[in-house]
Amino acid sequence: MAGIKIPEIYVDGDKMNCDNPEDMKKIEDIFISISGYCLQQNPARMITSLNIDGKIIQDVGQIDVQQSCDTIRKMEFTTMSFTAIADNNLAALTEYLDKIKFFTHSYGANANTAERKKFADEVNNAFRTVMTETVEMFPSAAVCRLTSSLRDIMTQINEKALDEAPDAASATECEPLIKQAAQIIANIKEETHKASDAGVMPTEYRLTLPGMIESIDILLPKMSEVSQLLTAGKDKDAMQTVAEFSDILNNAIQFYSMLTHNGGGEENTTNVSEDFFKDLTGKLQELMNAMTGGDSILIGDLMEYEFVPALEDIKEFLTKQIQ
Repeated sequence: MAGIKIPEIYVDGDKMNCDNPEDMKKIEDIFISISGYCLQQNPARMITSLNIDGKIIQDVGQIDVQQSCDTIRKMEFTTMSFTAIADNNLAALTEYLDKIKFFTHSYGANANTAERKKFADEVNNAFRTVMTETVEMFPSAAVCRLTSSLRDIMTQINEKALDEAPDAASATECEPLIKQAAQIIANIKEETHKASDAGVMPTEYRLTLPGMIESIDILLPKMSEVSQLLTAGKDKDAMQTVAEFSDILNNAIQFYSMLTHNGGGEENTTNVSEDFFKDLTGKLQELMNAMTGGDSILIGDLMEYEFVPALEDIKEFLTKQIQ
């Protein structure tokens, strides 16, 4: 579109096409778009770093997302699958177990209180961070149960090896605990891959659903009033409702696509399916034609009798994803 300038956008080396440049005015807009794209991949992915005009930004959380894109020429996103991130994190925890073993057998007995505390804090922070991230990426019952078990084992290891000066007895007592922890880490890795294959929705994505469901609750009665608004000559208000519905439909399609692309959704008991969205998209085109032709009666009928029931089905589908 003339007059709108957006950066060239690359994801893992591939140039991305932008269908709606008018929606890409801020860095935040581009982040939301790329994050949605990443979550729809199989397996789902996460942005890990960003290069803006040659400047590499490792901590994407430090970016001013409200910055305008007008002066940016190129944005290069690097991503990694959730499973790869989890695998790397869990491998790091295994290395910490090896460090604990070394600490108890070789070095820890001679370490002073400050050194033991520093090492204990490092270990605890590492395990706490990785376990939290793992559960957020794969919030399945099995992953949550295993991470809870690992937390309990680490508490015992701390008591025997890290909180006080370890001796030969401590090292011996820690051996089976360290083996247990290593096995649990291996089990967590297995379960995160199962969760990915099953299309378990990451917590970060799931947290957006309540707001979307609330928006649907607000929109439903407004959709039934489109016909009256058009009759009363309030075309602007009517078209605003149509636009809000179109946005929700687009978001719902993205959610559904992400779930099915990752192998999930087979046990979904709602009426929502790929054919459901295809039919709805076709009816949306019919609505656009009616708007172009000024057919207010057809617009009102489609909104009230076609799209209201469909949106109620979408609400049911989305609600099931957070139960």
